[in-house]
Amino acid sequence: MLYIQPSQLFDCITAFSGIDDARTLYCTLLNYDHQDLPIPIEDWTKPAKEIIIDGKIIAEKSKFYILYFTILKLTRTNERTVLKEILKHFSDCVVLFSDDEENEFHITSPKYKPESRYKFVIRRYVVGKYEQLRTASERLCLTYALDTDTPTELKAKHDDAFNVEAVTKQFYEEYRTILDKIEEELQSQGIGDKKTAKGFAQQFLNRLMFLYFIQKRGWLNNDRRLVWSLVKQYKRAGGTPNGIYRDWFEPLFFYSFNNKEIPDSYDNLPAGLSEIYKKMPYLNGGLFLMNDLDKVGYRLDDALIY
Repeated sequence: MLYIQPSQLFDCITAFSGIDDARTLYCTLLNYDHQDLPIPIEDWTKPAKEIIIDGKIIAEKSKFYILYFTILKLTRTNERTVLKEILKHFSDCVVLFSDDEENEFHITSPKYKPESRYKFVIRRYVVGKYEQLRTASERLCLTYALDTDTPTELKAKHDDAFNVEAVTKQFYEEYRTILDKIEEELQSQGIGDKKTAKGFAQQFLNRLMFLYFIQKRGWLNNDRRLVWSLVKQYKRAGGTPNGIYRDWFEPLFFYSFNNKEIPDSYDNLPAGLSEIYKKMPYLNGGLFLMNDLDKVGYRLDDALIY
């Protein structure tokens, strides 16, 4: 049973910008009790102290603690170093990590795993303006704290919310739904067979997922939301109906990423965007090379992309 709607959490974490939003998330929305207590670290190890800028208890319910740490840099190594000290003092907790610039946040649920190298594993959701946050908002709803919850029950809720297998299963279920929808549309066009339609659909989604992966690293014109930027610009420009794939994505895939000059036949590509495409990195490996599937003649309607 959900006591809060994912849309409420989504609105919060989409605008996440610091400790106040962390309190809104846990105290206002997830029903943990407000706290504002500094965490003394004088006796912690030197490597941990050198990483930590500030640490506080920001919320609590039945001795299950919500901690907020600002550290020098958000890396797994730094977080693991700090968590090793945290777990000596707070066995049941969630830790929100932020860097000093507060551009990105990691909501972290450490789980004891004695057989692992570090005796615990890090499970986390990354929150920030460049992240896709629907899954995080849906899963974090499961951590809503009832006034009657015990630490064991709250810990079990977080184990469920941060369960990697459950998140992975949800991803593949959604992927399957999208794949089937694209495949069905392609088959309705009356060209190629079912195997060809499925191959084209899988290839397109593989390319799109790779774009999401590298754009998060700022490798595509330093735009960490390039795909969404293209969609917004296309809609704003009033592009040819059902033309975003053919007019805008094809030249990016087959020419820009292969360090080739874009042919004049892509005359619906705005001049400004064509200049941006010239700055794109060369992506070897063959994923963006035009192949037989690309030559079948399928049309990808705009509604399948956005």
